[in-house]
Amino acid sequence: MKFLLTIFATLTSSATAQTSTDGTNLYTALMTGYQKHVRPGTDYSVPLTINVTFGLITIQEFAESEGKFVITGFFTINWFDDRLTWTPATYNGITNTLLSQKEVWKPNMVLGNTYDGLKFLGLDDFYIRYMSTGLATWSPADVYEVSCDVDVTFYPFDKQTCKLLFTPWFYMPTEISFHSLRNDLDLGMFTENSIWQLLSTQISIVENGFQIVEIALSFKRRFAFYVVNMILPLCLMTAINSFVFILPVDSGERVGFSITNLLSIAVFLTIVTDALPEASMPQISVLCYLLLTQLSMSVIIMLLTILSIKVHLSDEETIPQHYLKLVQIMGSKCRKSKSETAVVTPTVVSVTTAPQSRDKNDKKDVSRKKTPVEQKQLTTVEETDPKGDDVEITWKIVGNAFDKASLMFVIMTSLVINMTFMVYLIHAYF
Repeated sequence: MKFLLTIFATLTSSATAQTSTDGTNLYTALMTGYQKHVRPGTDYSVPLTINVTFGLITIQEFAESEGKFVITGFFTINWFDDRLTWTPATYNGITNTLLSQKEVWKPNMVLGNTYDGLKFLGLDDFYIRYMSTGLATWSPADVYEVSCDVDVTFYPFDKQTCKLLFTPWFYMPTEISFHSLRNDLDLGMFTENSIWQLLSTQISIVENGFQIVEIALSFKRRFAFYVVNMILPLCLMTAINSFVFILPVDSGERVGFSITNLLSIAVFLTIVTDALPEASMPQISVLCYLLLTQLSMSVIIMLLTILSIKVHLSDEETIPQHYLKLVQIMGSKCRKSKSETAVVTPTVVSVTTAPQSRDKNDKKDVSRKKTPVEQKQLTTVEETDPKGDDVEITWKIVGNAFDKASLMFVIMTSLVINMTFMVYLIHAYF
């Protein structure tokens, strides 16, 4: 019994199997009398409705210096062509078929803001799938290169928005009408980019005398690489530059140290500048201003170093009043410390003493003899001046005060510059 059922099922399936002959007959019936230059539609008073969606595959490149944005993606476009309908039972149950896009009507769309020359949507080797109801599904995929204005104000913490503008070629809004089936892009096949992080996508139909299919992508730069290899080394090089004022003047290394740091920062800035986008609109990158500020600080540090050496080695007899005020401000003592104890000074005093006589007869002898003079050492106490004596201020003391003031100025200024830069970027970024 099972054997008979198996044979019956095999014969039944073979009787309903679709063959190339069925496909050829269907193709011949559909193409007979078909004109691909004629727009579909039974009522030309109503525009043909075309539904569009876009799937994003990857963000390939965004060249800031050239304003070039490259992505890979595909459209899914649907419309009804009433001339390409059939009854599946007539062709052994065929419900859909593929037709070359060169042989059938399709909405001619062109990429309006292409980077290099106008480009029509779809390649000649693509096919369009038709259902028996006349529903056409066209999925042209391609690499799209468009022009995109770059905003490098917050580079490398920048966010960009680029658009792809597709417009129907030769057709008026009264002939075809585009509709988007969703507000965002299809990311089912999307692959992340190593430099750019996708934030949001949008697809919309813009009316501007004619319809435009607008695809907008917002993305931001992954900034970890730039922080580690650009910003942090720059801050460290600037920080170590301020320690030139700690080196002893007698070592003779101050000027060489400051010049070496200045040249190192200049070379580093040259390398960084080559990586920056060459854009001036809408604004130069904030990082460019930071680099210029750090270079200016290096020049100021070198000038302060030269002036400090001049102060240390000055041989002028009179110290200007403003240097004396600087010494006082920096906390250097200009007077001796106050003494609360007395100074004991030994003093030699001559004292004349007469010998004592026990006998009356000795009085005469005593009067005849000279009185001996004895010298005794007495101690006298002298109080110190409570106000103290002035200390002689030398150029070395002035130079130390100048170094201290320069070090504090450089450190505070560098902190203010770097913190202002970071706060500004964080406020703008987040």
